[in-house]
Amino acid sequence: MVRFLNYAVLTLAVFFSTFSPTLAQQPNAYQLLPENTQAVIWIRSSQRMLDKWENTQLAKLTRDEKIAPFFREKRAEIEQRFMEAGWRINIKPEDVGDFATGQVMVAWCEKAEAPVKPYALALVAEVAEDPSRNAAMMKQFEEQLDPQSTKKSSQTHAGVTIT
Repeated sequence: MVRFLNYAVLTLAVFFSTFSPTLAQQPNAYQLLPENTQAVIWIRSSQRMLDKWENTQLAKLTRDEKIAPFFREKRAEIEQRFMEAGWRINIKPEDVGDFATGQVMVAWCEKAEAPVKPYALALVAEVAEDPSRNAAMMKQFEEQLDPQSTKKSSQTHAGVTIT
């Protein structure tokens, strides 16, 4: 399973790295991840990926009235699996698409000191330097937090404030 996941992540990284040579010059979101990161799905340009996605046959199928219920059901199953894996913020792909302007990354990190749930999921999304838009984004995400199982904090790492 781990080997398959490594191959899948490598394949995605190679695929998305071919999008644009100018994107390779951007700061890398990997620099924000801790050393205990075990797997990463990274998209260099969320906007470009969304634009390209809209032109795929799969995207067209998801909009077909006869097939759309199947895709909604599968999406709900995937979201449920993320919740079971510890995804505590009710962030959906369209939420990230609404706010992300650059890199987007989901990472699986090991937490060896926690035997009950020895892993954590992390979402990193690059957003524009637009204080009002970012405040609206943070407000939306904070409203979705479960106060019983999550807490908010901020840190600075590599010159970037992480909340």
